[in-house]
Amino acid sequence: GHKCIGIVTSIGAGEKSAVKFQGWHAENMLFVMEEMAGLKHAIPEAIKSTTTDDNNMAIGVGNPDSMTDALHEFCELPTTEHIIISALDHPNVVLPEKVIPGAITKKSINDRAKDMGVDNPFYLSRVRGIVPSQDMYALIKWDWIWDSWVGSDNYEERSTNMSNYGAAGVDAAQSESGDMGCVAAG
Repeated sequence: GHKCIGIVTSIGAGEKSAVKFQGWHAENMLFVMEEMAGLKHAIPEAIKSTTTDDNNMAIGVGNPDSMTDALHEFCELPTTEHIIISALDHPNVVLPEKVIPGAITKKSINDRAKDMGVDNPFYLSRVRGIVPSQDMYALIKWDWIWDSWVGSDNYEERSTNMSNYGAAGVDAAQSESGDMGCVAAG
């Protein structure tokens, strides 16, 4: 009576929940979402609405890419037990001999630390399992947005007023000809 099914699905434009994935129902189901940071948000959303029985469970694994990826959002759910596993705790790293051939090693960790530095978002993600605040290839850095917000003259007044709104926006356009950036609430 046990079976394992691998599912590959596509997502329609604008779908909040992957419609083609929905409809899987059974008393005992386990969904494993591997490399979850790369999944479109609609897939875990479909799994959430599909795992309706008390014996249904979803597991998400992978290296976090940013605070906005599907893995991090899944980890933030109140029903999710979030466990960080650092490569620094891997058996190949903590034991005197290599236990799992092909897996991470002390040398590869040291090489990454030298190449990119231990504060690099990619190092934090791939070695430490710590979610970086943004994707390392983000066009507009989260720190820039935060600094423009907090560093302004009327930060306290805006922070108080922002709680009355459901959305905030940033026009990051800043050009040499004087096009200024701005923060908006709505």
